[in-house]
Amino acid sequence: MRRIALATAVAVVASLSAAYSAAAAPGDPGDPGGKRATYTGTVQTVVREEHRGGPSTLGPGRKQGPERQRVLHTGRRVVPLAAGSLAHAADGSTVTVQTQQTTDGAKVLSSTTLASGSTTATAPVTREVYAALVVPSDMATTTARFTATNVEDTIKQVSSYWMSQTDNQVGFAVTKVLPTYTSKFACGDVYNMWNEALAKMPEAQGVGKHLLLVAPPGADGYGCDYGIASVGGLNASDNTAFVSDLNQSVVAHELGHNLGREHSNGLRCTGTQDAPVIAGSFSGCVEYPYRDYLDVMGMSGSGFGEGNLNAVQLAGMGLVPEAVQTVKAGSGVTTVKLAPLSAPVTTRRALKIGDPSGATYYVDYRYPSGRDLFRASSYFGYSLGVEVLRSDPAAPSGSGSYVLDATPTGDSSDMDRVVPVGGTFRSASGKVIISVDKADATGATLRVNSGATAQRWSGADRYASSAAFSAKSYAAGVPVAYVASGLTFPDALSGAPIAGENGGPVLLTAPTSIPSPIATELGRLKPGKIVVLGGTAAVSNTVKTALAKYATSGTVVRWAGADRYASSAKFSANSFAPGVSVAYVANGLTFPDALSGAPIAGKTPGPVLLTGATSVPSVIATELARLKPSKIVVLGGTGAVSTTVRTALAQYATSGVVERWAGSDRFSSSATFSAKSYAAGVPVAYVANGLAFPDALSGAPIAGKAKGPVLLTGATTLPPSIATELKRLKPKKIVVLGGTGAVSSAVQSTLAAYLG
Repeated sequence: MRRIALATAVAVVASLSAAYSAAAAPGDPGDPGGKRATYTGTVQTVVREEHRGGPSTLGPGRKQGPERQRVLHTGRRVVPLAAGSLAHAADGSTVTVQTQQTTDGAKVLSSTTLASGSTTATAPVTREVYAALVVPSDMATTTARFTATNVEDTIKQVSSYWMSQTDNQVGFAVTKVLPTYTSKFACGDVYNMWNEALAKMPEAQGVGKHLLLVAPPGADGYGCDYGIASVGGLNASDNTAFVSDLNQSVVAHELGHNLGREHSNGLRCTGTQDAPVIAGSFSGCVEYPYRDYLDVMGMSGSGFGEGNLNAVQLAGMGLVPEAVQTVKAGSGVTTVKLAPLSAPVTTRRALKIGDPSGATYYVDYRYPSGRDLFRASSYFGYSLGVEVLRSDPAAPSGSGSYVLDATPTGDSSDMDRVVPVGGTFRSASGKVIISVDKADATGATLRVNSGATAQRWSGADRYASSAAFSAKSYAAGVPVAYVASGLTFPDALSGAPIAGENGGPVLLTAPTSIPSPIATELGRLKPGKIVVLGGTAAVSNTVKTALAKYATSGTVVRWAGADRYASSAKFSANSFAPGVSVAYVANGLTFPDALSGAPIAGKTPGPVLLTGATSVPSVIATELARLKPSKIVVLGGTGAVSTTVRTALAQYATSGVVERWAGSDRFSSSATFSAKSYAAGVPVAYVANGLAFPDALSGAPIAGKAKGPVLLTGATTLPPSIATELKRLKPKKIVVLGGTGAVSSAVQSTLAAYLG
């Protein structure tokens, strides 16, 4: 707990046992003159939150120094133990120890474990609050006081809050209020004040009972804690709390500690959204206590901590399991509609996501409605939206939290931490990716990827890659296989859509010999026949003859023309009857436009015909006249296919329609072609280097067969236009065509965010 002034808060961890046996020697550390003592009591852990007022001055991570300390509760006092004491004893164990007092606490000289303490009792829905209006001895002259009515009104508000968060399973009611009295102890001596109050109200001990000490307003100015509480559990016994204020958030916060809740904090990592946990701390990050300002276990004070429980706290309590959906580690891509935290309590409002690395992430959606309507955060510019959180590694699992900064700027005052619509969060391991597709008053639509990655198909060279692509895509016994030169692109460009339509691969070969990987793949495929694309300069007769043994029919035919344009026309004439719905026309001297268009043509189906930039070759004109396509699509901008050519093509389209599909460069053109041809949710998208042709050439017919696009990318960066198109497509699978020299591992990793 921390109020606006960030006053120090202390939490004493673990339930206090119902009965203790204490046999203190004259050297009781509670006695200023004492050195040694023997105690019997319950082992606990104490958590003290340091007042930092911001980032640690000691660099990234938690401030150095003890924040958690083992203690022994004897029933009349808490005895702090020296570091390392009772390492073998679990919290809740009952032990007898002999100690020697040191500046670090009581050093355990010997110990005997008597029992492993636990409770099987169940707390009632309505917990009993025993309040004491206490004036610390150093405040005896002050006149400001809280009243029993103040306590009762606040507890009603607190109960309403916790009932709303737990589906009416946790509430509070005042059972008794001790009238105002002056303590024998000063501010800062809360343990003795608790024991003093218990002596006056021994009935405040037991399961589901809470002793609440209320100091006068302003007590923290005298050195009292703003709030301090034991951290127990839903069925903890002998819960204790102390507050110097009576607003809903601070009392709900301290009683939240009694329920087993620890703090809700903020995390900022330099230039990144997340970081690995090393030695109990987030590596290279600054941890900001209480900086989940709307959560009750974050900052306390008027207007703070009055929002709904965050996803970690909600899941950690375990009382409303239907509100939390678990996404298992390595489960791939899951699309989830997450309701706002202010939706009905049993609505799915939180995600718990397993990372294959072993980490766990939580997601919730704060929308300005219900308890999240008022933004205490407005003072800080705190944004509401989709939050990603992690459990506090220094606290028991699921009891404390850190909200991560999904849009890090490096500014410590930047409270815009949500994942924006269209944005993505990537875990430190890179194995969990959370994308926000939509967010409004009804909820947020998320794509959660746990462990799914873009696949890579590649070989040692263009020929081995071509063989590998085929092996992953075609079963043995294909009706036909197409073979084209791997050193030039025109023949394979025109042949790819035909291969895609006819269910056979395009395999690349050397001009005078069949590469070993291609021979092996043809031996596996056992195609009915083989079609050689291109003339003897591209694929020699020696190669054509050698191919015959791989065709089960023994048939190997050559399709070729006098040049690339004549070959393109020939391929079309051999494959398409007149009356096709569409013919695609692309520049025959460059490959990018035809590469991206080939799978689309194979899907339609229709031919890709090659043209000059400023004139239509006569052989292409003749083929278009024969085809009589309903419409013609020009692939590429005016630099690739001029307006003159586009105008000339109109006479060959029976509808008179000639469209141009183009972008500002080869990448945006590739994205444009895809956007005009594929609806969202395609089964697969193929990504290939846009500056080299071999991988995309072999991949194009496969893409046509699979009804997915080939999108062009840079080797080391994903072009923004392609990223935008992938975001729209939401492909179920992404395949990178080629090795890391063609498409880097960094690009492959980036692609995982677009899986749908």
